[in-house]
Amino acid sequence: MSNSIFNLATLLKLDDLDVRKTADATNMPVEKYFSMLSEFIDRAPQMIDSLNNIAAFDDVEESLRNLEDLRKSLTRLGYHKLSAPIGEIIQSSKDEDMALAIPFVVLVLEGFSYLFSRLITARMPEGGENPYEGLSLQNALDVTIKELSEAETSRKLKILAIDDMLFILQTISQVLSKEYRVYKLSNPTMLEESLQYVTPELFLLDCDMPQRSGFDLVPVIRSYEAHKTTPIIFLTSTGTADNISAAIKLGAVDYVVKPFQASLLRQKVAANIVRKNIFEA
Repeated sequence: MSNSIFNLATLLKLDDLDVRKTADATNMPVEKYFSMLSEFIDRAPQMIDSLNNIAAFDDVEESLRNLEDLRKSLTRLGYHKLSAPIGEIIQSSKDEDMALAIPFVVLVLEGFSYLFSRLITARMPEGGENPYEGLSLQNALDVTIKELSEAETSRKLKILAIDDMLFILQTISQVLSKEYRVYKLSNPTMLEESLQYVTPELFLLDCDMPQRSGFDLVPVIRSYEAHKTTPIIFLTSTGTADNISAAIKLGAVDYVVKPFQASLLRQKVAANIVRKNIFEA
């Protein structure tokens, strides 16, 4: 079995892996937790075979024992998302109706593969220095959270400005780039692609663009879990009651009429931008 070191900052951002709760409930050394993660990774092929065997009704008894071991392992790691579907598979066996287990096998395979791939990403290069050597899991987390908080405090908040007029984007960048990290997008049809690479804390949207207006973009933005509540400020050439009302109804927090004063744009951005949780993936 390998003895890998894992990046705790990455582990803290994993969906449903509650490392902090595990640390609170135990007094284990961080090396022991890493050993448990390594064991999980090493046993992954066996667990996948067991799940596939259950789906094929092949060697079910042995596979179910492996599945029970998997549930215990996940519980020790602080990953509880799969406990219920694993329990359903085991119950289906007790009821002697394994056909009922198939949908839950699919759920467990998906969740297992997700966790496995994320843990591989969190694993640090072999032979590297262990920054947590000699610490308990709780103390190692305390150090990591403090470092993350300090880095987050000094980080520039991100703004995505979308306008088909390049000079407007350049003006926005000049006005805001000292305080914020400004990303500029002149083609609104590229929004989805842009959101693969940047998670802004605020959007500036032009109302009137030829291919997709700012009004068209709001539902797209809100469809992302990370942007259900991210502030949106509209840029409009006409501050009419209809435009303002439509923007507010769509969920905009404010609007700025173009051409805008630099001080007004700074004021409205500062009043609405929100720093995201440091543990978001």
